Amino acid sequence: MGKYDTGGKKIIHIYNQAWAEWVLQQQQIEVEEELSSEFQFIARSNDSLLKVKGKDGQFLALTELQFIYDKTMPERLAAYKLLAYQKYNLKVFVSVVYFLPPAADEKVQTAYRDEFMGQLTQVDFQVIKLWEMDAAQVLSYGNPMLYPFVPLMRGGDSEEVIRKCARRIRQQPQAAELEAILAIFASYVLDVKTIRQIVRWEMPIVQESPLIQELRTVWIEQGIEQGLEQGIEQGIEQGIEQGIEQGIEQGIEQGERKAKIESLNQILTIRFGVPLGRFEMLFRQLPLPLLKDMVETALTTSDLSSFETELAKFSNS
Repeated sequence: MGKYDTGGKKIIHIYNQAWAEWVLQQQQIEVEEELSSEFQFIARSNDSLLKVKGKDGQFLALTELQFIYDKTMPERLAAYKLLAYQKYNLKVFVSVVYFLPPAADEKVQTAYRDEFMGQLTQVDFQVIKLWEMDAAQVLSYGNPMLYPFVPLMRGGDSEEVIRKCARRIRQQPQAAELEAILAIFASYVLDVKTIRQIVRWEMPIVQESPLIQELRTVWIEQGIEQGLEQGIEQGIEQGIEQGIEQGIEQGIEQGERKAKIESLNQILTIRFGVPLGRFEMLFRQLPLPLLKDMVETALTTSDLSSFETELAKFSNS
């Protein structure tokens, strides 16, 4: 779910003052600095860490974004809070924003609690559930930071509402970034063809936005990671018959090929509304290096016709 997290983080970066006011429900605060959320001694990082000043003095506002509910979130937030306090020596207010509701039998936790040998550890945190927020009410706030999240809110999954969000976003200085993020979240509730009619994906200002460049990197990295995982699994199975080392090597390549083809299908669907699997047979004929080139072509080409021209060149080479 990297692309959803990336979009959310970008909103916080652009509108950190508005974000802090919304999360903390305080108007009389000031964001003094956007701090590093990387912690030196333990391999952990959170999504946003802001140093703010308000009626309670100077403190840290720590926010984690989570697209799908994760039952390990309470212990992660507890760790983030303590690490942030240790690093910056400031009190920490913790929030988590959930994008989608959990399974019916899953309860959303609002605290981390652990008791061992009579010692109690408890860390509370604020939970914001996007699906419980009313889209119409959020639109009435006039806060541009919230517009891209509207498709995931109650009553926000209609074409009319998303068009309204797009119109308002185009009046903002950071329109390209926000519109790209709106498209990402809208893709969860509307079909790609409709989204393409609403959002200006093909405009150079959108294609050249830093967010789109970052998402390209995310797509590629996720494809490589997925390919390695699939490849090792397949390689172990093949290794029983072919020898472990040879099997793993071949399996990794096969897994990476599969991941690249899946990435190509997804990118073409999102950018150009191409039905999944339309070019599957042609992709399967390409060697891995050419598949990697085609992923970059799919991300950067201006239209589907240009992509098909490049694909034909590779297929005939």
